[in-house]
Amino acid sequence: MIAERGLVAFVHPDGIRDPWFQSYSMWNSVGQPIEEAKFIASLIYEGVLEARPELRS
Repeated sequence: MIAERGLVAFVHPDGIRDPWFQSYSMWNSVGQPIEEAKFIASLIYEGVLEARPELRS
């Protein structure tokens, strides 16, 4: 496991694939923060951080 080995894990979201963001080239500037917020929220609300307190950010 990553935490047990003291390794670092990088998460790189895909960004938003909605055509509106693609049309205006905002998939990265707006879409990336949205994807990162969804990822962090899923860690929090799914209880991952509470279940694995040894994980560091």
